[in-house]
Amino acid sequence: MKKILLLACMAWLNMAGIIASNISVEGITLYPGETKTVNISLTNTETNLVGFQMDLTLPDGISINKAGCSLSSRFSDPDQTLTIGKQGDNVYRLTSTSLALTPISGTSGTLLTLSLTASTNSDGGIATLSDIRFATSTSGRVTMNDASFVIESSPSITFVDDNVKALCVANWDTSGNGELSEAEAAAVTDLGTVFKENSTITSFDELQYFTGLTSIGNSAFSSCSSLTSVTIPEGVTSIGDYAFNLCSSLASVTIPEGVTSIGRGAFRICTGLTSITIPEGVTSIGREAFAGYMSPDMPMSLTSVTLPSSLTSIGERAFFFCPCLTSITIPEGVTSIDKSAFSNCSGLTSVNISSSVTSIGSYAFEGCTGLTSITIDEDNEVYDSRNGCNAIIETTSNKLFLGCKNTVIPSSVTSIGNSAFYGCTGLTSITIPEGVTSIGSQAFESCTSLTSVNISSSVTSIGENAFKGCVRLTSVKEKSETPPAIYYNTWPRLKKATLYVPHGCMAAYSAATYWQDSFKAIKEFPDADVNQDGEIDVVDVVEIARFVVGTPAETFEEFLADLNNDDDVNVADAVVLVNEIAGDVNFAKPHGAPRQDLGDERLTLTENDGHSLSVSMESQRDYTAFQFDIYTNSDDNVMGLRLNTARKNGHQLIYNKVDEGHYRVVALSEANNAFNGTNGELMNIQLDSFNTGDVTVSNIHFITTDGTDHRFDDISLSSVTGIESLTPDSSEKGNTNIYDLSGRKVSESSALQKGVYIVNGKKIVVK
Repeated sequence: MKKILLLACMAWLNMAGIIASNISVEGITLYPGETKTVNISLTNTETNLVGFQMDLTLPDGISINKAGCSLSSRFSDPDQTLTIGKQGDNVYRLTSTSLALTPISGTSGTLLTLSLTASTNSDGGIATLSDIRFATSTSGRVTMNDASFVIESSPSITFVDDNVKALCVANWDTSGNGELSEAEAAAVTDLGTVFKENSTITSFDELQYFTGLTSIGNSAFSSCSSLTSVTIPEGVTSIGDYAFNLCSSLASVTIPEGVTSIGRGAFRICTGLTSITIPEGVTSIGREAFAGYMSPDMPMSLTSVTLPSSLTSIGERAFFFCPCLTSITIPEGVTSIDKSAFSNCSGLTSVNISSSVTSIGSYAFEGCTGLTSITIDEDNEVYDSRNGCNAIIETTSNKLFLGCKNTVIPSSVTSIGNSAFYGCTGLTSITIPEGVTSIGSQAFESCTSLTSVNISSSVTSIGENAFKGCVRLTSVKEKSETPPAIYYNTWPRLKKATLYVPHGCMAAYSAATYWQDSFKAIKEFPDADVNQDGEIDVVDVVEIARFVVGTPAETFEEFLADLNNDDDVNVADAVVLVNEIAGDVNFAKPHGAPRQDLGDERLTLTENDGHSLSVSMESQRDYTAFQFDIYTNSDDNVMGLRLNTARKNGHQLIYNKVDEGHYRVVALSEANNAFNGTNGELMNIQLDSFNTGDVTVSNIHFITTDGTDHRFDDISLSSVTGIESLTPDSSEKGNTNIYDLSGRKVSESSALQKGVYIVNGKKIVVK
């Protein structure tokens, strides 16, 4: 309102003709207690002006600071000075004359600069220049009309919450006018405990005007239980311990850029917060900074947390009991996650831990009962034998992942530390990767839902009570041909579990200390008796076929059916089994001969009349079986699949609808016959309708009679495809963009195992 009145007054003065065109002054904003300069400008109508005189009338509370006043460079007489005298209250006379009669140069621009100071209770107003006279070098007088300009004081802050305003005015209204100006707010450097434990204040977004603050002090807003929103001002670099502790209604808080640390318990039990963005620049999050409390009415409501790349540490219990938090990504730069940092975040389903993390405290993910995926970045430049991921799992304190359901251990790990996965009651299976040499004491103790364990051939020792309390364990697959060293209580007398060992190693395990007494049975793998019913027959072929098309028997054990030892159960294993049953191939003989470059072989998918598609082959090789997936638009139903009658040679077609728009197809001959002919249509696909851009055939396997698996690239309508091959020592291996089929980046420094990889966006087979 004050500003409107001043502008209205200014407009009135203009209309009255007081402001002359020859003298001009721009208005300024002058906060109480502030000093600022203003320029008086002159547009010359004469060329021989040598001196001037004018009176300046200032509003109450505004005065001239003589030390800051000066003539401009338009006065070229070095002896000419500015004289300021006082004519009365708030009236100053400004004079300057060149007795050497040196004229003012130029025709327009700044004439002089005045320094004005506002008192602490100044409200601003209209300043007026009057009785303006200029002298010429010929003793003439030039008079000009009066001029005026607005001096606006700092505006008062409009508060949403009257209770907040009352506290601010009571503590920082230095002018005594019952309002808090922006300048008065900006002068505050410490909030102290003015707001602590005040349950009446509800909104304080006006805190943004307190730009003189560099920190929100310890307990500044602690127990302000009705506070719903607050905007922290620019310039704040730290949020103190318990600054917003127990602000249970706080639903919105803006943390500005520039904050570098969030103190202990800063937002503890702020149960109304649903999301928080921690800005770049924050390097540490203190203990219990965003923690809830183990009580039905005091959990945190956070569903989303964005952590900045500047962060280096996450404090103890920082996000304790945030049950609504579903995922978290630990950014590069974080080196430590302290004890119980995410404990009891029961809604957490996935965690991505960056390669920079070298230590995770005890119970860091305790009680994360919904956690189904933990991905630990395995950049080998970081995760070597000295630090990184190996340090995480090898040297961590007890019960790191207590309560987790699924954990992917990266290949850079060399040992599993004591109690690292203690009490992961939701964990159902675990695979120890190649490279791990030891499993520590109690490493998987009390993982009561664990049913299967797959241990790599590199493990040489397993500690005491490593699997104690794993009461549901039924299957242990041990890949080492030499039994690892164990203790009498490593395996807790698993009378319900079967130990599976490499082919030809049953005797060694049966004679090894403590191994022979710990399991219900010891069996060798792979095992042609796939269903473990004591018979090797066509039923086992059916078991593999059912698994391949996606309808496996409940008791099917995949690793037993990997008969060609390529770590992939598919139709090739069924072919090997057919050979075994027929007696054509000695099962003990290694299968899975190196996959070969397909050369000029081609596979095509083409459109026929109506809604029919053909899969055709151009080949010089005899195939006995194939397997692939068909993907269509979810609205396009497969009405029928059939083998080309002329190409069949005792072959049967098996297929299953895996999901909407996804079908698994297998063709197999129980006599292991090759298809009739090597070129032309193999099979026909009939759909009720289709969009030509939505039909793809992928995961393609063609098997020769010896069980060798040949793989083609994915094909779509009218496409032609072959496949490239890659050997483990190929120059391609050094490519930095090698991924497995699960999308995980493959280490450049480790040897590639045989299998299919994505290299620079294309499929490559390692033979």
